[in-house]
Amino acid sequence: MADKFINMIMGARKADVDSIRELKNYIYEKSGVANKSLRALERTGGDTEYAYGRAMEFLNTEYQSIKFPQAVAKRPTSDLIKQAEFLEHWLGLDTRTVKGARQSKEDSIRGLLKLKDLGYNISADPERMARISKIMLRTGVKLVDDLRYEFIEMLDSAFENGYSEEEIEENVLRWQADDITYNSLVTIFKTDRSGLE
Repeated sequence: MADKFINMIMGARKADVDSIRELKNYIYEKSGVANKSLRALERTGGDTEYAYGRAMEFLNTEYQSIKFPQAVAKRPTSDLIKQAEFLEHWLGLDTRTVKGARQSKEDSIRGLLKLKDLGYNISADPERMARISKIMLRTGVKLVDDLRYEFIEMLDSAFENGYSEEEIEENVLRWQADDITYNSLVTIFKTDRSGLE
């Protein structure tokens, strides 16, 4: 399947008529499947952060919409390709199903409890952890093992001290740009935000 998809995309990029027709059919079919998944995740209420959050971010950025567009007429091929590539990846995520989203949430909570048992001072609030994960995803922070857990602990303390998601993200980006040191970042997030105003 992956080879067929890649060949379709490459052909569409070269303006191959058959590949473009295949791409349009793909968009129509897979967007319908993805939209059904989005609605099912919406109905579950709380178990929607994972794949659902990614899809909504993509849809808001690209189409200012809450569903994948199925119409293909008069759309540039480049736009259809972008949507197809997102759909191909997104439909492969376990968390795009209700069962997968619930399982991921349970795994996440179990992981948090294990970290607490190991002595990390991390909130067991799944909503806050989802916000921390979102910040790490958006800023591209890729740390492993103890460094990752310490970073999560630091972001959690920033929320605890009254920092908004935007303020945390802004400071993480400053650290990544070498505008501030890691130790400065730790100090900032350990400071109670209410005392700065």
